[in-house]
Amino acid sequence: MEDFQREFHLFSTIFTLVMNRCLFLLLFISLFSACKQDGQVIVPSRNPFEVMPIKLKQNVLLESFSEESQSTTVTNSELIDQLKAKYTGRLISANFHRNDFLATSYADFLAAKLGGLVFNSKGCVHRKVGSNTIGGSEDNLLLLSPVNWDYAIEKIVNQDIAPLSISLETTTDANGKGLVNIYIAHKESITSDTRLVVYLLEDNIQPIFQVGAPTDYLHQNVFKNVLTSYDGDAIDLSKSSSKGEIIKRSLSGINLADYNVQNLKVIAFIYSYSSDSRKIKVINVQEVNFFGVHYWDV
Repeated sequence: MEDFQREFHLFSTIFTLVMNRCLFLLLFISLFSACKQDGQVIVPSRNPFEVMPIKLKQNVLLESFSEESQSTTVTNSELIDQLKAKYTGRLISANFHRNDFLATSYADFLAAKLGGLVFNSKGCVHRKVGSNTIGGSEDNLLLLSPVNWDYAIEKIVNQDIAPLSISLETTTDANGKGLVNIYIAHKESITSDTRLVVYLLEDNIQPIFQVGAPTDYLHQNVFKNVLTSYDGDAIDLSKSSSKGEIIKRSLSGINLADYNVQNLKVIAFIYSYSSDSRKIKVINVQEVNFFGVHYWDV
């Protein structure tokens, strides 16, 4: 009887080991199969920023102006929230204050560059002149009234495919200063005078004397600084490649103590420069919260 029990225990142990190995083998085969698509094993890259995106998706930049003495600042902020919800992930907004505590010299520079402002309640969509605006009153103008923003945005979003795509990486350098890495992917040659512009923005800023603001109102998408030159840094995109080309630019030495980092974000865009402001246009744009990354849009 004892011999039978020993033999049964030995058999049970061997059977358990064999079954465990079979289960492990089945699990391995299952995982291996899950990583296959159309007969090819997909191996992730060590650096996703160096992988050419399959699709170059078109985003839209809205640069709007405001000041606290105008109640339109509040209504325009609400409109921008609605437009961002309508064009989820495709509309990127920067708001430039003038004549209040959030005013910057760059805001004055940009307003003049885009044609000048009498009232700080207009905005520029992708730095393209308006067309088919309501009543035709703002056709061929860069600065559009809010009533014309939606149509201008929709036309650009409907293009879907862009000439280039932008990916962003934000962190700190060895000295604890802010660092932004910008990756630009393209296939076709872009022969115009292309420039890179990078903004720092802040959300959730408490107003001081905002006219018409409810008690819980906060300024959003507020321009704080430009990390490149005002007109942008030249970037050569004239090469073409059927496999695609990825160019990297880095901006370092950002003093993060000057900002509320929890609400800080980065906007980077490429545009075609011209001395004639009506001939400039944004090619594509991207946004990321600071200390975050934004890989290629898919």
